[in-house]
Amino acid sequence: MYGVRSLYNLFKAYRGKRAAVRLLAPFIDRSLWQTGAVSPATWVKAYVVGYVTTLITVTSQDAVDGLEGNTLGLVQLEAWGQLTGLPSDLIGERILSFSLTDDADFAAGCRDGLTFARALLSKSSARVPVSLFPSTGPVREISGAFSAIEEELATLWNNSIGLRLEAP
Repeated sequence: MYGVRSLYNLFKAYRGKRAAVRLLAPFIDRSLWQTGAVSPATWVKAYVVGYVTTLITVTSQDAVDGLEGNTLGLVQLEAWGQLTGLPSDLIGERILSFSLTDDADFAAGCRDGLTFARALLSKSSARVPVSLFPSTGPVREISGAFSAIEEELATLWNNSIGLRLEAP
């Protein structure tokens, strides 16, 4: 019985990671397109860690009921690694450290990430802005080719974190 539960939790983790990456990758891709690259040091700053991991948490829990504990931790690690391109083993200790020390930048990132996640999840009945900055293929010109919802989300992203993602 324990083996079945573990397998089920792994399946939930896979679904949660896939949902979070599918929702968040277009925004990160847009930031990469704007800056050319994001410095690895930027991805481990307190604000960015709080923002991205909160987004991963909220979007994955929205997609998969009952995602918590170790299973949620696995989703956070794997999604963060896939979204940033950095080894996922770097982030767990950072999250714990920032959390235990009540880091103000980490807390601000978490708050802003929650605000963006709520906006993102409330804007589309499909729960994904499929036409926003596609992960594959050419990126569209930004001159009016997006819906008002896509523009609103892109502006919110840029104002909260997009401008913090610095090139190396």
